[in-house]
Amino acid sequence: MVRNRKAWVPLLVALGVALGVFGLLLQDSGFVAAQATPSASRSLSSTSINAGDQVTVTIDIDYAGLSPFDRLLGVVRETLPSGFTYVSSSIDATSVDQSVAGEVGFGLFGATSFTYVVAASSATAGGDYHFSGVFTVDPNDHPIGGANTIAVTAAPVDTPTPTPEPTATTVPTGPSATRILPSGPVAPGASVEVTINVNYGSLGAADRLAVGIEEQLPSGFAYVSSSLDSQVVSDLGNGLIGFAPLGETSFTYTVTASSAGGNYSFTGTMKGVPGMPAFAIGGDSSLAVEDPEAPSATRSFSNMYVEEGGELVVTIDIDYSNLGAADKLAIGVQETLPSGFTYVSSSLGDSLVTPASARVIGFAPLGGDSFTYTVTAPSVRDTYSFSGILRGLTHPPTIGGATDVTVGPVPTPTATPVPPTATPLPGVTTTAPTRTPRPTAVPPAPPTPVAIEKADVTAVEGAMTVQPDASAIVASADGAATVMLPNTSRARTYQVMVVTDAENCSGAGGALQACALVKTFDAEGNPETDVELIRRATVVLTLSSSMVDDLGGLPVVFQANALGGFSVYQQNADGAWSMRRFSMGLNDDGGVMATVTGLRTLGAIALTVDEDILQTAMYQVAGITPTAVPTPEPTAVPTPEPTAVPVDREPEVGDATAPVGLLIVLALTGALMVYTGSRVMRG
Repeated sequence: MVRNRKAWVPLLVALGVALGVFGLLLQDSGFVAAQATPSASRSLSSTSINAGDQVTVTIDIDYAGLSPFDRLLGVVRETLPSGFTYVSSSIDATSVDQSVAGEVGFGLFGATSFTYVVAASSATAGGDYHFSGVFTVDPNDHPIGGANTIAVTAAPVDTPTPTPEPTATTVPTGPSATRILPSGPVAPGASVEVTINVNYGSLGAADRLAVGIEEQLPSGFAYVSSSLDSQVVSDLGNGLIGFAPLGETSFTYTVTASSAGGNYSFTGTMKGVPGMPAFAIGGDSSLAVEDPEAPSATRSFSNMYVEEGGELVVTIDIDYSNLGAADKLAIGVQETLPSGFTYVSSSLGDSLVTPASARVIGFAPLGGDSFTYTVTAPSVRDTYSFSGILRGLTHPPTIGGATDVTVGPVPTPTATPVPPTATPLPGVTTTAPTRTPRPTAVPPAPPTPVAIEKADVTAVEGAMTVQPDASAIVASADGAATVMLPNTSRARTYQVMVVTDAENCSGAGGALQACALVKTFDAEGNPETDVELIRRATVVLTLSSSMVDDLGGLPVVFQANALGGFSVYQQNADGAWSMRRFSMGLNDDGGVMATVTGLRTLGAIALTVDEDILQTAMYQVAGITPTAVPTPEPTAVPTPEPTAVPVDREPEVGDATAPVGLLIVLALTGALMVYTGSRVMRG
């Protein structure tokens, strides 16, 4: 969305108030001042490109003295030349509209300048192409001036270099690199760990030190850290990060995901290989980010009934979801009062209130979660309806909560008459028919906002006290499981306990590797089972380095995960287990972390592995393919001489004393010889 506006908001508000007072003075004096007209201009990074190339378009905005609130409503809509496609923009993706073919709309929210990138297709070669667009505000359309023509020439033809035919004895031993990304979608703004595995092939020790990795991060992603020393990591600008592994065969780096949902692509190159140009990194390249929850607002009244001419206090509560501090400043509230109601005042102050008319009132909460305003009721008794929207978003949502208020006294309930009971005649038995009473319509109660208040807590042994307006990280006693609770993630839960007891997760299925049971308690120490969090929590399950070794080592674990061998399950309130998305990464001590994000409920969470897939991963890492051993006939047969099986594979890198593939082959051969020999002796 809009960036770098926080420091300007107070100045813009003060400027709007000053201009309003100055306008009143001019009206009283009878003098009408000429007002400047809002405008926008376009500039191009290049006026001549080749077909298939990209060009950056810059739009500069002049609001010409519009109020801060009106600036939030500015929109630019660009019509792209035929054959050009939209690529990206400095405007947040949630404020970009591509619903009309050939057009792109941008929500400005007060921005004075922004850029966007388009690409020319190969079919555009040999001609001039024109941009056009309008800047809509106040609420008129203003044509965008400046540069609008770009020439496209034919792209140079690259003569492909013929690839030599490989000979029968050629074995590919060239260096390569692969990337491993989380297997499932990640939450907006989540921490993402990327693994780079490097195969140096037949390079010598000196040549390995010259190899470098460059990774291009997707737009909106930010680099955080790496398992490599910071001195061998370089920020090359525009999201390009350089790494010098210095002979390491594997390393990780951590980034923060974009705050906008969508599919993002990682690209990278391996450089510095003697005698070879830079080449692309293989493996995973695409990562999905979940769509962020849209901000919302609810309305509540101080009373559902108000006397004629009496005052009514209206409360607006805002949930900004996961918007950043700067983006919160762009959110405004517009309330439409019922006919006859009169605005009086607001807890925000007059400088942050903009009456568009007698009934339409605009409020700028500047990131505040709640505010109130006061109105006076009309003298006519009736039921009246309030309405409003949350402004500053591409698709402004309607304000929810209470809408109707009745002007007049609170109705007195009318007593229901009781019919007389008939006395039956002696000796006569009568059965009165049973009548189903007509249901009485009950008006829905207005929503009650969740109360976030601190409380005195009766401590539970082993649990951590967490107030509902604070964030916390709670770990199990053995450190094998951690739950991260963001700010205001609870409604009335004050204590949290994390235990790792395998019995809690025995029904998850598969071979259980890690288990976490998150227990919550209220202020009195009573267990709370069905708690839905206001903000989503994150749970991390940890496998120690010794557990990873028991599974076959890090290469086997990551290969098994790539094959879908690992799963995370969460137990529902009814006891059933359901699968959850997770991401797998490395610990500093050589262990593995399974991270589950976006949890609305807590409880038992289990990490399991499919042993068949794990076995397949072991064979793939070892570089061999297991074959079935035929059952010998019950006649004596000579013991076959073992035959050496050549294995085309790279030499092992690490601290292992013998190649893993050779050990497995010897074990299979020995088992076959023992089995065959025993059959011969019995024969």
